[in-house]
Amino acid sequence: MLMNKICSAGPSYETIAECRALHALGGDAVGMSTVPEVIVARHCGLRVLGISLITNKAVMNYNSQEKANHEEVLAGELQLILELGKPLHPSAWGCIPLPS
Repeated sequence: MLMNKICSAGPSYETIAECRALHALGGDAVGMSTVPEVIVARHCGLRVLGISLITNKAVMNYNSQEKANHEEVLAGELQLILELGKPLHPSAWGCIPLPS
C-alpha cells in the first residue's frame, strides 16, 4: 500500500485544521520530525536508518471527543520499539532512547 507521508514541523500533535489541510493535500500520514533530524545527521556524516511508526489517528472533526493521548502514543511506541528491536544487534540498543 502506497502512502503519501507529509512532514510537519514537530514534534507536536496536529490541529484539526492542519489535519484537514494535509488530508486535502493528499497526505495519508504525518511525520513529526524525522526528516529534519535525518538532514542534520547526514550533514554531520552519520549513516541513518529511519523507522516511522504510526501511533495515533488524526482527529478531523471539531465535534469529536477524541484527542491525541500522549500516554497511549508512548505506550504504543514502546511496544513497537521493543518488537522491532528484537532483530537488532545488542550494541544498537545503546543508541535507542527508551522512555523512562
